[in-house]
Amino acid sequence: MGLSIIAKTEVSRGIRSCLLLVALLVISGLLAIQHDSSIQPSIVGYARETPLRAVAEQWQKLGATLGIVLFLLASLGGTGRIMLRTALTFIVTISCSGVVVQGLKHIVGRVRPNDANYATIFIGPNLTSNLDSMPSGHTVAAFAMAFALSGRYPKSANLWYLLAAGVAVSRVIVDRHFPSDVLLGAALGIGIGWIVRWSFNRRELHHIEIGE
Repeated sequence: MGLSIIAKTEVSRGIRSCLLLVALLVISGLLAIQHDSSIQPSIVGYARETPLRAVAEQWQKLGATLGIVLFLLASLGGTGRIMLRTALTFIVTISCSGVVVQGLKHIVGRVRPNDANYATIFIGPNLTSNLDSMPSGHTVAAFAMAFALSGRYPKSANLWYLLAAGVAVSRVIVDRHFPSDVLLGAALGIGIGWIVRWSFNRRELHHIEIGE
């Protein structure tokens, strides 16, 4: 009983922290929509005059490879059960992120900044490839993975979120997404990551209670 109470308390704390962070990102994202058309050109223009643009482009190329490496590292170590759970957590997290993102992108139907001359244009439900700016799929996947990694290596949580933030910023710099796209993408990624972790933790709590 004692173990289950402690575990449930930790889960409750995690829920509050996660909800607060997601709420802040959502509010920031919604507020940013009103200013995207003025913020985006300034960011892109500044990046073109500095090495930021080149760095952002290289970061995106390395992003997928880095994600795979981190996934493999996170899956290694510990008992077979821990390795299996970690691998399943990552697979489910990324799979859910992809499905949710693609659905939302084509429901919202936002024109990408480099195709809309920085105007904020929402077309609505469609299947056109260039009308899929919101949310940023790269950002959702990056923050979902960061959330999963922070569960496996909590002491390095700041590093995981810093890497995810780098992905988000790079998407704005290369002119593929508005700031609001990545802010809402970060919120969605963390939310999906938490739901997946909660599902696995709930199962673990069930096993603990049965064992006690």
